[in-house]
Formats: sequence, structure tokens, C-alpha cells
Amino acid sequence: MPDSSRTSAWLPLVLLVGLGLRLYDLSGESLWLDEIVTGNRVHESLRNILFGWDSETQGPIYYLWVKFWGLAFGTSEFSLRMWSVIFGTLTIAAIYRLGKQLFSNAAALLAALFL
Repeated sequence: MPDSSRTSAWLPLVLLVGLGLRLYDLSGESLWLDEIVTGNRVHESLRNILFGWDSETQGPIYYLWVKFWGLAFGTSEFSLRMWSVIFGTLTIAAIYRLGKQLFSNAAALLAALFL
């Protein structure tokens, strides 16, 4: 088995471990200030989300995503944090791909593992 396919075979395991670590005790801590702000913004109108945001918080696109997520899955601590879990896990795959293009498969897998 060539080196590239051997290291690529570990990526699904790294993704599962990353997902598991992100999900572990996800709603164990109370909400942080930015999560409270996000939870409040979910209940605002689309117009207010699009045009009533300030530069100290996330842009309107993030709040639109979370609003539609909240409509489908609720606004519990677990649900509000799940969006970050999804993107955090997808970032593992993205860093692997970038590392593979810039360096080597082994370096890419190591970067993905650290992330």
C-alpha cells in the first residue's frame, strides 16, 4: 500500500475523533456571552438580522444560518453550539486537504489530528 493511501485511510478516524471530542459534554457548560447574543438574534426578524447588526459581532450571514438552524432544531445550548461543531469538524477535512496540497500526506494528517 503506498504511503498516500495509508495516511488517507486514517482521515475518517481522525474526523470521527474530532467530532466526538467536539460533541463530548457539549451542553455541560452554561452559555457564554456570544452564545447568548446568538440565541437572542435567532428570534429577531430577517430584516433586523440583515440590516441591524453592528461590527462587534458576527456578520448577518452567520445569524441567518443560525436562525434557520434554530427554526429546525431549536435554540437549546446543544443546538446553538452544534453549528460550530459541524464547521469545526469540516475544518479538519479542509486542513487535511490543504496540508496534502502544500506539504505531504503525513504532514496533512498530523495537522488534521492536531486540529
